[in-house]
Amino acid sequence: MNNKYNFDCAVLVYNIGDMQRNIMSDDNGYSKPYAEYKNNQLLIRNIPVKEKTSVQSGLKSRLYLWRLVSLTKNRFMGKTINVKNINYTTFNFGIPAGDIPFHMINDGRNDYGYEVTKAILNSMKEYCEKHKIKFIVMINTGAWQFNEEYKKRAMEDYKGDHNLVDWELPQKKMTSILSELGIPHLTLLPVLQKGHTSTGKYPHFRIDGHFSPDGHKMIANALASYLLKNNLADKSHFK
Repeated sequence: MNNKYNFDCAVLVYNIGDMQRNIMSDDNGYSKPYAEYKNNQLLIRNIPVKEKTSVQSGLKSRLYLWRLVSLTKNRFMGKTINVKNINYTTFNFGIPAGDIPFHMINDGRNDYGYEVTKAILNSMKEYCEKHKIKFIVMINTGAWQFNEEYKKRAMEDYKGDHNLVDWELPQKKMTSILSELGIPHLTLLPVLQKGHTSTGKYPHFRIDGHFSPDGHKMIANALASYLLKNNLADKSHFK
């Protein structure tokens, strides 16, 4: 933390799709720090970082660059990309149509990742308490959670146990962890679902799953309301 400033609160945005990155030593071909949890102790590994690349990750990076070049080329050729016309079932952020994101399946594969993430969150909570900083976690959403057509097709194609699939599982898991740790949290799923239903606007881009401008506005309003409601900000802070 920067000793030059005194922070009243810290808001952590928890990305449900990136939780496993906490325990991954390699990301997109590059080495990075990662966490382990052993004997009730949180350990941060690979510091200093040892750079390395892998063929598989390199190919993924090239595919991403190819997609970026294609989109840029279409833009310059005057072929406007209208995200409302993109078919979710055939173009969905690099996951084959009909596949179910792994973090929506409650089959135990994510348990260790959640255990490590819980330890990280507890460490952050203790740091903030020591420095008198209010620690808040905002749980985000996945693009698949706003597309009934995609979910229906995915369930039709899925060969595993349908009882293990829960499209709100990441939020439920994290809410349980944060409640156990006593960390205040804001769950965005009901907020963005309400915004999507009332306006017809998608909180996520349909081409890569990141938040759209409309999604950012919904989130900003939700966070501002939360901070005001909990006396963590003054109305004068917002225009």
